[in-house]
Amino acid sequence: MAESIKTSVVMYRLIKYLIFIVLPLVAIGCTDSATNTDEEQKSDFVPGQVIVRFVSSVSSDSAQVIIESFALISLEVLSDEIKIVLIGVPVGQEIQWVKVLNEHPAIHSAQLNHTGIELRED
Repeated sequence: MAESIKTSVVMYRLIKYLIFIVLPLVAIGCTDSATNTDEEQKSDFVPGQVIVRFVSSVSSDSAQVIIESFALISLEVLSDEIKIVLIGVPVGQEIQWVKVLNEHPAIHSAQLNHTGIELRED
């Protein structure tokens, strides 16, 4: 009977240790890594900008009409040849706008204006 009481006390102390020391440390570690990831993602692109490539059949005028239909603005034409335009979107809504714009049939692709990317030299 004394052995069973000792085992119960040891188990109680182990559980108490796990609950009050180990679990909070694990939770803090998870929170910090999630926060760092969010901070890194936020700094990976220019706030308020999305790069859009239109399908080849879309004229420059049509591209402008499409941009305005979303109540967005064209900041700069990056390429007339392959129809790439830098678009201004509300800050904090860049990812949502990328998803919305990618669904439009006249848009080949939309993506965040990433920072820290070096251009290839051919």
